[in-house]
Amino acid sequence: MYEIQESQAKKGGLSLLAISILCFLAYGLTVGILFSAILCIPSLIIFSCLSGADLKIGHILTLLVASVALTGLLMAGFSPGAWGFTQSTNSVAFTGAMNLAFWAIGMCYGLRFLCAAPH
Repeated sequence: MYEIQESQAKKGGLSLLAISILCFLAYGLTVGILFSAILCIPSLIIFSCLSGADLKIGHILTLLVASVALTGLLMAGFSPGAWGFTQSTNSVAFTGAMNLAFWAIGMCYGLRFLCAAPH
């Protein structure tokens, strides 16, 4: 947050992007979440402007990448548990519900980070 506020967005943005890509590859959801985030960039910029946020586009993009990286990190952390439960059960419904729960937890923390951004 401090680097983003101090206009050092590019410095950390690329490393956060790399972290998010690696984490989503580990969990297997790169296509779904990263492309969804890319599709939401125009809306995020518009709503940031409408809410009165005094942020530049670079800051908004870095906040989005940081939020996605946090989500990916949490989901990668859940992957050993997801794998373990997948190996111990034959229930597709349970495995699907568990993965959705892990995804929801990761998304909640990612959105919480995004909402904590300075306005």
